[in-house]
Amino acid sequence: PFGVAPKKRPVSTVPTPTPVPRITAAQRNFAKTLRISYMRKTERGLSVRIVDTRTRKAIVLEVGQTKDGLSLLDADFAAEKAQVQKGPVKAEITSRAGDGAVTPATGTSPATTFWDKRKKMLEERRNRRKAALRRKPKLTGAALEEHLRTYNKWLIKQGGEAGPPLPIQLTPEDDNELVREGFLPPME
Repeated sequence: PFGVAPKKRPVSTVPTPTPVPRITAAQRNFAKTLRISYMRKTERGLSVRIVDTRTRKAIVLEVGQTKDGLSLLDADFAAEKAQVQKGPVKAEITSRAGDGAVTPATGTSPATTFWDKRKKMLEERRNRRKAALRRKPKLTGAALEEHLRTYNKWLIKQGGEAGPPLPIQLTPEDDNELVREGFLPPME
């Protein structure tokens, strides 16, 4: 009496998509200030010390552990990398310095590693020490002895405030001068 019945719609077998959580800029950038301070192999696996360079706060985590909302998902000792997660965001952090230290979980950074920087610093220190050993002294012989005598008298006159006197013998003239000026007691 009222016309033709409407056709039935086929039942969809595709599940309804779950809403993707909204990720804020702060969440996305949480790892930009994180650096690996050290990694250590323990009986239970890898232990990683992570430092937030902005707040200077450090946290030690083992793989699978979570503290203060930060989870250590994975760590690679040889590559000096760790995958961390905070909330819905995952990131890969390294011991490398510079703006490129924190990358997406699939990327890598061309920056030098902490150990490369340390090795370079130690090599530079070694070279500075070698150069210092090759330098000729400014004073030698009698000029050096005169300078040390003068410096020693000055130290004694300062009364120990500038440092202890040098372990050198005072000449009779220097001794008489310091006694006459009242810096040393007379010998009996």
